[in-house]
Amino acid sequence: MAGSGDLQLYRYPQSKSVDAVRWLHPLSAFDRFIATALYDTDDASSSVDIHSLNLNSDPENPNRSKPLLRPRSSWPSPSRISSLRTSEIPQKHVVAALSTFAGYVHFLFIYIYYKNVISKTNLHFNII
Repeated sequence: MAGSGDLQLYRYPQSKSVDAVRWLHPLSAFDRFIATALYDTDDASSSVDIHSLNLNSDPENPNRSKPLLRPRSSWPSPSRISSLRTSEIPQKHVVAALSTFAGYVHFLFIYIYYKNVISKTNLHFNII
């Protein structure tokens, strides 16, 4: 049984509703990225956002007590995302598959170099 000091819980408020969160497979021991499926209720828009999670100290704020979550990239989805999955196989790019309530399946190929998301491509299929 874990002691009370072993578990640390942090909150990261978002300006949009979070529909799904997935870890992206690390390309090295120092990479920590997450993919989030977000929905903005104000303008009814959806997106997949990539964030980096820095577990080390922040040079700009040495008194920071929690890991730093930074947005890196965003891909707008044509409709609200109903499901999000990421590849578990380490490779030079990460594949994220998502489905939408409009009946589309999208595959995002996310290229991460030196802790930055450089580019992404999108393939989509309409499910009938």
